[in-house]
Amino acid sequence: MADVKISIVIPTRSKGLQTLETIQSCQRQAFDKAQYELIVVGHFENRLLCDLTRQPQFSNFTYSVCSNIGVNHARNHGLTKATGDIVLFLDDDCRLPRENYLADLWKAHQIHHEICVIGGKYQSSQETNLWGQLYNEMVNCWISSHHQKPLKVLPGGNCSFKRKLLNQRQFESKIRYGGSETEFLIRLQKQGEKLLFLESLTVYHDSQIPFRSVLSKAWQQGKNRSQYQLPKGSLHLPRGLNAQTLTFLAGYKIISEMASTFKKIEQKLGSNH
Repeated sequence: MADVKISIVIPTRSKGLQTLETIQSCQRQAFDKAQYELIVVGHFENRLLCDLTRQPQFSNFTYSVCSNIGVNHARNHGLTKATGDIVLFLDDDCRLPRENYLADLWKAHQIHHEICVIGGKYQSSQETNLWGQLYNEMVNCWISSHHQKPLKVLPGGNCSFKRKLLNQRQFESKIRYGGSETEFLIRLQKQGEKLLFLESLTVYHDSQIPFRSVLSKAWQQGKNRSQYQLPKGSLHLPRGLNAQTLTFLAGYKIISEMASTFKKIEQKLGSNH
């Protein structure tokens, strides 16, 4: 495919229906189909998605199988297939709510040419269940709380990179789940790269998760943040810290962060009344 501007990479473990909605929202974009490609990476042969690749209206769509389990393995696999100047990573339960999303994303990267990573926020839709809405609010509050901090964060399910940045860099494949992009974003910033959050680049995050998954995600994200923001490297603990101590610190960090998040959500809900 010639002159591809944007590559959309979607890691998935879904059997297809939810991912199909994500694909369809991308295909409805008011952006020349010859200038963007859609790459879905799964862990098994998916007949529904494979059949799409043979349909003329999905000529810019590719389904690729990655045998290694884990979202970062899938992201890195998608990078080997991507040819666009910009690589956008979407979760398989996200949808683009506006037909001008890709056009706005491309414009943002042209305006902010010195910024290598641009991301947006999550928005709940009518399809998002109660715990999914709570999770979206937690993520958005977490992102906004880091706006003025030295190390900023973005959601992995709505995050785009200039392709040149990724030629010699990859996501940490050892991290399978929960804040899986955090280590990469922190590593990039420590190497001098800049991140930008644009609220206008919002996607629907139609998460259908039980409460235990919210807690699991929050725990894993807190643990990863604690581990990868420690000094002297991402995988080495300072003297005197063992795995048990790290687990305690991670638990303390996420509990305090969740308490702060719930307070912000309560204040937000109160201001709406």
